[in-house]
Amino acid sequence: MGAYIKEGMDYFPVKVDFFEDYRITNIARRYGAITYKVILKLLCHIWRQGYYLEWNECFAEEFARSISARMNVAKATKIIQSLTTCGYFDAQLYASVSVLSSSAIQEDYFRAVKRRKKKQDSEYKYLLIDIDTVLKSKDDSTPSKTVEVKKEEVKKKEKTDSCQHNVDIMSDRREEKRREENRREEKRKEELSEFATLTHSNACARDKLTQFKSYIKKMMEDKDWQTCLKAVYVNEKALFEHLEDNLNLYVNWLLVTAEDGSIVSFADFSRRFYYWIEKHWRKLRPEEKERKDSAEKKESMEERIIRKSLEERKRRDREYQLKINK
Repeated sequence: MGAYIKEGMDYFPVKVDFFEDYRITNIARRYGAITYKVILKLLCHIWRQGYYLEWNECFAEEFARSISARMNVAKATKIIQSLTTCGYFDAQLYASVSVLSSSAIQEDYFRAVKRRKKKQDSEYKYLLIDIDTVLKSKDDSTPSKTVEVKKEEVKKKEKTDSCQHNVDIMSDRREEKRREENRREEKRKEELSEFATLTHSNACARDKLTQFKSYIKKMMEDKDWQTCLKAVYVNEKALFEHLEDNLNLYVNWLLVTAEDGSIVSFADFSRRFYYWIEKHWRKLRPEEKERKDSAEKKESMEERIIRKSLEERKRRDREYQLKINK
């Protein structure tokens, strides 16, 4: 028993402009949208058994029932006759032997099955084309070795380019990582430098604070100095009622504004106190004086200097962050 040779196809090509084909749309206007179903079902039958379909009375009845309950053989036959008249199917072949086929269908079929075991040309029926001419056409010819070699070269080049692209990406990532590490290292060094500067400033501030405390103690014990102060500021009762607190405010102002560098001796401390009263203490509103006085009473001198130092450090950190963002 000979080997079975498959005749039909499992699927077939449909052009994207199938629903816009003027030959089909003209018939659809006459018979309705059922025309599209009729054509597609005919094509399925043709491609299932090969490249043609024999239209006879027995098949026509079964075909009409499969389309719709309203479809009859006469209407289906009229649609087919219209398709042959407009050239969708070969009119001469249909008129002579009632077979539905076309040159385009046969060309597509033989190009699709060219790798199958070929039968003798005499075994093919209802041919409208020359099979050998179709199979040897330039557009559908088997690619030569030269074309295959070129394709392989293109694939190798694409692979090489892809590898080079990946290498470039990895190199860029390593470079970016190295730059990021350098930025972090520079930032860490700057932070250490800022911290060292701030630590040194805090140590100097503690020494100054100890010195200023001794000056305050000396002022509070020196009645002559207080008498001279009262002679200058006769009407400033609030100044003398909280003299020690005001002196502490004065010390805080020296440390926070970095004016403590100008204080070398007790005379400088006393002289700057007069300046502070004129330029700063008198500008404070009474309610603000009271608020500051009550706040200063709740914390010791060391706590105040630590708080002020922390505020100064936060201020410097904000300025440093702004510089980095810029």
